[in-house]
Amino acid sequence: MKTAKYLIINNQALICSAEFPIRSYISETQKIDSGGLVSFSTFLDKDDFEVARAVCYGELTELGVFSNGEKDAKLIEKQILLN
Repeated sequence: MKTAKYLIINNQALICSAEFPIRSYISETQKIDSGGLVSFSTFLDKDDFEVARAVCYGELTELGVFSNGEKDAKLIEKQILLN
């Protein structure tokens, strides 16, 4: 399972590779609501359909922001997975 970095800014998720400095994607004046690491897992639902879920955790020490866990995961799922 690959892990990526993410930020939540103005109720929008910004996700990038863990290999790149995420600071280069934002301006110095943007207010960051939360951020951390995100990975995706899959499971079978009650009808045997494969469902993807985001798992958010940790912090981005280079920006001094922390993950809001489940709250951030739900936003990312809504935005990316259209759940």
